[in-house]
Amino acid sequence: MDEDEEQPLLRAQSFERQNVKNDRKPLSKFESSKEDVNEELERCGLVVVKEKRVKMKAKAPVKMQRTRSVAKKRRGQSANLQMFSILVENCLGDEGTISQDAEIFGFKTKSVFNKDVCQLVINFEEVTNSIVEIWARYLHEEMVNESGEILVQFGTSVAVCIPKKPSLQSVTRRSQYIADLLGNALLGQITLIPYNTGNHWVLVAIDLAMQTVYYLDSIGGSPPEDLEIIVNQGVRIHHASTSKNRMNLKWVRVMCPKQAGAMECGYFVMMYMKDIVSDVKVLKQNFSKIKEYTEGDILGIREEWASYAATLIRMLMDATAMKT
Repeated sequence: MDEDEEQPLLRAQSFERQNVKNDRKPLSKFESSKEDVNEELERCGLVVVKEKRVKMKAKAPVKMQRTRSVAKKRRGQSANLQMFSILVENCLGDEGTISQDAEIFGFKTKSVFNKDVCQLVINFEEVTNSIVEIWARYLHEEMVNESGEILVQFGTSVAVCIPKKPSLQSVTRRSQYIADLLGNALLGQITLIPYNTGNHWVLVAIDLAMQTVYYLDSIGGSPPEDLEIIVNQGVRIHHASTSKNRMNLKWVRVMCPKQAGAMECGYFVMMYMKDIVSDVKVLKQNFSKIKEYTEGDILGIREEWASYAATLIRMLMDATAMKT
């Protein structure tokens, strides 16, 4: 992992809360107003064109065929994403990274943050590690800014997913990372670790106090063997280092909302993360109050990610301006 000088975390802006269906307790809605985006576009020397907002049916059920053509048809429906696309095209380069603070993932690292990464969200394409890492950073900042109470800590998928050339050393290294995360966990804190099997995103939530691993999969599958191995071994390493009595680790498959399409798994994992941060009890309750994620929910997550990414772009632009 690359290490670099720690950059100060950008405090998230305050945004109005949005009422979410099924009485979910949402985080503050991170949605930039048109005035905010227009001001940023003007800073880039761009002419702002007024657009008609396309209304989304917030409570319409997800009706998605398992084809990529349907996803393509839904691109560009949001005026917010269209404006964000203009900002990205004119203010962000083809290459670039953003430093991540050690408080977020347990060590200093960098996430790819460039035009291509942002376009994946804009165009509703498959989620990458960097997109999930930036989302975790946003959720972490929201917890800090909301109450200062950090009920959830995050692991980065880069440190736990299967490498191109897996080996015994890689299993040990990835298990040790999980053990280190658990060692840093506060009493009662949940550890969320997104995991990519190679073509599918899932999420594990480790409740060390209850010796329980919650497994969330948007297609309802079983935990991959590799994931079970590194998590179980990571917990054993942690117990050995703390001289605690070894307890049987229980895996629980959470009855969480399921995807209807072929490529939404990453966005579903991001929504799981947000709902758990909002209320950790949803894990034990099997998301009982959240039966499904609608097309409007998916669009909302993309807009929320884009709005936070816009603040990161401003931060990078300000840092560049200070150097000149």
